[in-house]
Amino acid sequence: MYDFIFTIGCFDKLHKGHIKLLNSIKKQCKKLIIGIHDNDSIQKLKNITDIDPLEIRKKNIEKYAFDIFVINNIDPTNAIREYISKNFLKELFNFKLSYSNKINFDYDNFELYGVAPNKYISNEYLNKYKSRCHEIPFGIRSKHMYIDNNYKIFNERNFGSNKIFSSKGIGRLIIKKGDSEYIPKIFNNLNNNTNYGGSEDNRYIIFNNELYVIFNGKPNDSDIRQMYLYNVNKDKIIQLYIKDIDIKKIRQKNWSPYIYNNSLYFIYSYCKLCVVKLINLDNGECEIVHGNPSLFTDKDIFGGTNLCYWKDDLYIGFGHIKDPWYSVPILYNAKIFQYISSKTPMIINLPFKINSNTKRIVQYPYNFTKKSINMNYQYVIKIYVQ
Repeated sequence: MYDFIFTIGCFDKLHKGHIKLLNSIKKQCKKLIIGIHDNDSIQKLKNITDIDPLEIRKKNIEKYAFDIFVINNIDPTNAIREYISKNFLKELFNFKLSYSNKINFDYDNFELYGVAPNKYISNEYLNKYKSRCHEIPFGIRSKHMYIDNNYKIFNERNFGSNKIFSSKGIGRLIIKKGDSEYIPKIFNNLNNNTNYGGSEDNRYIIFNNELYVIFNGKPNDSDIRQMYLYNVNKDKIIQLYIKDIDIKKIRQKNWSPYIYNNSLYFIYSYCKLCVVKLINLDNGECEIVHGNPSLFTDKDIFGGTNLCYWKDDLYIGFGHIKDPWYSVPILYNAKIFQYISSKTPMIINLPFKINSNTKRIVQYPYNFTKKSINMNYQYVIKIYVQ
């Protein structure tokens, strides 16, 4: 049995055929959602004027429906999309999204990394949560954390005060395998070095049983950041590019990775959805499978976590909005290249106060993982204070 079934119609003169159809559909789902055309669109569709009023037609079918929405155009596509974006997410994620909602942080189950005393958190809070706070012996900021049974990886930011690096430096990758020491990675090859911006905005994904980091970096021959793919296990980096398109003149920022049919894909952008597929793991060649990269915009949702497989062709992840950097849930259909989002920021209540003079607050799960318990997927958001 399906959880939801959508059907649409005019139902201008409800008859036995309509009733038989609706009863048959109801037996196949838990919730039947019906779209009904308004009078104007029926007149255009059928070129008739003898139409029962909309409210009467809605009344006739309401006992068959979990919910009813109105279609005000010959083409129902926009009405269906609008209904899904406004109503369907709360069913899928099992909570209602609104601008006043906040996620309750699990105070008894968190680890805080990259802590500098009195820099972002007071000594009072550091002492209170001392057993859960971990200083990292590099720089003054750590971002974009990844932790599993083998690796601890983060992006060190704003380390220009360290004299062994250029004052132009922005970020470098810091890797710790097992109980080894932290190793700073500076990718001087491919021109992605700290003199020209370094690594930034890491995303992580396991592909073919190997861990990859996707990040952007500024090459020394351009002011436009480009995308890089680093194989942690093999210590190999490649620059990503799109076949037959000169992306050196197009802004590259935070491709969102996901794996579909044993291939690695990236959502190039959510606004004006654009998706590319990696076709050569040796040289970083990608091809466009949906959309147009030149239409990229960051005016709405942009960037994104890795997308986690949910069921069928559906994936779940997070995009984010700008100023402040809050996350928004994404439900993505990899088969038809469509996504829906609440576009409502999810604000996290922390158990401590962050000392920061900037309004550009980041609350965003850079790494999104899932675990399976008795074949029921549970999604785990790892929160790291940035």
